[in-house]
Amino acid sequence: MKKRILLICIAISICVLAISQKKFNNSQFTLISYVCSVDARIDKELSNFDAYINCTPPKGTDKVITMMTHSVFSMVKDRLETMLNIYMPPVNSFQDYAKYDAFGYPDILIQKAIKKGDSKYYLKIIANIETETGLPSNSNNADLKPQIKVTLEIYSKEGYVPVKVAEGVSAATSPLSNEPGVITNLNFVKLPDDKKLQDVNSIKILILEAIDAAITKLQY
Repeated sequence: MKKRILLICIAISICVLAISQKKFNNSQFTLISYVCSVDARIDKELSNFDAYINCTPPKGTDKVITMMTHSVFSMVKDRLETMLNIYMPPVNSFQDYAKYDAFGYPDILIQKAIKKGDSKYYLKIIANIETETGLPSNSNNADLKPQIKVTLEIYSKEGYVPVKVAEGVSAATSPLSNEPGVITNLNFVKLPDDKKLQDVNSIKILILEAIDAAITKLQY
């Protein structure tokens, strides 16, 4: 009897876990807020490669911040669609009901989003492109080791408190490369083939690692 009860409990646990893992699958996620911050030292270092970043930054920003902001969002969207099979409508789907930042991303309160939107879930993204924790502010740029943090906050159409918050972190094991190849395959980047690096040596792979870690946590 005890063995049978134990087996039943295990079966129930497995079912609950399977359901929770698929909670967000095949859903619509509408973006309500997105912030991407870049450490000033990383911004300064990567600005050495401005000639390879083909974009016109909004007033008050620069090419590196523009590149990183759009790159991180593109990767979050792509990985959510791939890993959870979700659909994300255009970032301007709220039209005049939302405020938009210089990059065109919405900033709308969840209360207003629920009232005006029709999604099952709403998404807030916070990305931080930082340097290694504890690194002195006067450190030589040659010592900079990027650390990426991506936080995903999921809100339900049923309430104003996040139903899930997941953070993914990745950190470089070696200092930031002083070669332009470090920005290989980021948005707006145009590099000659001989200057490109494999993804494993680029900032892109660090960003993807942090994003994948956060999305994995969403499933549990």
